[in-house]
Amino acid sequence: MQALRWDDIPFFLAVVRAGTLTGAAEEIGVNHSTAWRRLKALEEALGAQLFERTQRGYALTEVGEAMLPHAERAEEEVFALERAVVGTDAVPEGRVRVTAPESMLTLLTPMLVRFREANPRIVVDLMTGDRFFDLDRREADVAIRPGPRPPDSAVGRRVATVAWTVYGPSTVDADDCERLPWVGYSDDLARLAAVQWRRESEGGQPILTVNTVPAMRCLLTEGNCRGMLPCFVGDADPLLQRLQEPIAEAASALWLLVHADLRRSARVRRFADHAWEALRERVGAFEGTRP
Repeated sequence: MQALRWDDIPFFLAVVRAGTLTGAAEEIGVNHSTAWRRLKALEEALGAQLFERTQRGYALTEVGEAMLPHAERAEEEVFALERAVVGTDAVPEGRVRVTAPESMLTLLTPMLVRFREANPRIVVDLMTGDRFFDLDRREADVAIRPGPRPPDSAVGRRVATVAWTVYGPSTVDADDCERLPWVGYSDDLARLAAVQWRRESEGGQPILTVNTVPAMRCLLTEGNCRGMLPCFVGDADPLLQRLQEPIAEAASALWLLVHADLRRSARVRRFADHAWEALRERVGAFEGTRP
């Protein structure tokens, strides 16, 4: 029996969460054969089979079920250790992992350039997308994200209200736009107040759904359809026009978040303070007031 390697445990947890070896490999960022090899090494070290292969994917055996809570606690302790170490650094240098919606990229780019010029010893890893990266698991150090409230483990500052409304192509008369078919968002974005408002207030099935705000913007500029966009995206595109004023029920809050354990980290605090000032300069765009 070979010795247990602690770094094999993330592969076990990734298979549990993904349900397949392919999904686990993608989550960790390795190829399929590497994930399979690490999982088999863990089973050999423990002398037990952790999964059964089924038509739907990988299912935990009784031994795997018994191991799961211990593996999750071990993972959390590792993340807590990382946060504790990063949270005590006193010199503003190193890497800061930042996550933000892809729709904000044009607003964030100038801020990132200025930050880099002022802080050459800090490297920013920007991850854009509508996925909520987990601050607890240190998938990100700083999150710029919409939502009704920050998670309990995060320290958050409310940047602004993000106004949403209905947009259509500027090449079509506004009255005619009101008769255009809807394009909607997929269930991936069901948490957004704007998505809930459209489903409850407008009803009807959209002719197409998308899972990102940039995809919606592209469809609205290219096709004869209407859909929901945040005002800072729709107002900035000359190919689009507002069909309504900002809709109060569709608005969301924009948060600047860091994990509570990282609030004293010099590099994280330096970036968060810089981002706060830059984002507050764009409050008018976020709130749809068209300054």
